[in-house]
Amino acid sequence: MVQVGCEEKHFEYEKRSDTVVYLALHTFELDDLEQDELRGIIADLIADSIPNLILDLRFNHGGPSASVEGIYAYLAQKPFCTSVRRIVNKKGGFQCFGSCPVDADQEDFYPDYAPLPNGEGFVKDAPEWRSPDSLVNYKGRLYVLTNETSFSASTCFAGWVKKQNRGVVVGRETGSAYHQMKAENFTQYQLPNSEIAIQIPMIKVVFDTMVNERFPYGRGVLPDYPVNLTPEELSFAHGDSILNYTQHLIREGKYIYYVEPEEESIVTVDESKGGFPWLWVVGGLALVGVGMLLVRKRS
Repeated sequence: MVQVGCEEKHFEYEKRSDTVVYLALHTFELDDLEQDELRGIIADLIADSIPNLILDLRFNHGGPSASVEGIYAYLAQKPFCTSVRRIVNKKGGFQCFGSCPVDADQEDFYPDYAPLPNGEGFVKDAPEWRSPDSLVNYKGRLYVLTNETSFSASTCFAGWVKKQNRGVVVGRETGSAYHQMKAENFTQYQLPNSEIAIQIPMIKVVFDTMVNERFPYGRGVLPDYPVNLTPEELSFAHGDSILNYTQHLIREGKYIYYVEPEEESIVTVDESKGGFPWLWVVGGLALVGVGMLLVRKRS
C-alpha cells in the first residue's frame, strides 16, 4: 500500500493483482504536487492496461469543485454537467452578519441573479459542463465505494459515475444529498462574546433536477450494489466487508446492469415551487388507506 499526502495521507493506492488497482481518496483537498501524482497514477493504469479500478470515497468529506471535476475528467467518457443553477435567499443587506469579516451591509452581492417566480429568493440559471481529459483518460471498469461518510464532492463524484453509467457504486448511500446542497461562497459569523466563528454557506448549488427511481429526491447517491452495515463490518472481523464484496463482484464479472430506457419516467424538480410534492403524495396514500379501512368495516 503506497500512501501519498503528507501527514494526513490524502490518498493511497495498491496494485492488488494484475487486473485490479485500489485507490482510496480521503479528500479532494489536494495540492498541486498531489494532483500531479494522482494524474501519474491514472496514466500508469492506462499504460499497464489495468482493467479494473476500485476508487474508495468512504470517509471523504469533499473539497474544491475544480479538484473533483479534474479527477473525474480522467475517468469520464463523455461531457458531464457539474451544476444546473445556483440559488440565494437574499442578494445583500445581511444585517444579522454584523460581525462578519465582509461588507455584510452591501445591497447586491449577486447582481446576475434573477428573482424566483415565487418571490422566495434569487436564481442564476447557468448550466456548467466539463469535458473528459483528452490526454489522460482511463477507460477500464470503475467501482466506486461509498457510505454514510461520503460527503459533498464525494456525492457529486459518485452521482456523475452513476448517472452517466461510467461505473458502479458499491456500499451505502452517501451522506450528502444528490440533487443539491448549500455548499458554496461561505462566510463566517463570529459570536461577539465567545468569539466562536460559525461558517455559513450563502449559495445553494443545484446539481440535477431530474428525479426518478434511481435518484429519489432528498436522498444521497444510492449504491448499485448495496452492502448493509453489520457487526462484522464494525469489528473488522473478516476485513473490509465493502471492499471484499467489490472484489467478489470483479471476480464474478458483475458490473453495470442498468439499461437506459428509451423514454424514462422522470419528474423535474422546480425549486420555485418548493420541490417535489412529497406531502401531497403521502397525503394521497393516507386517504387511500383510510378509504380501504372504511370499506372493510362496512363489509
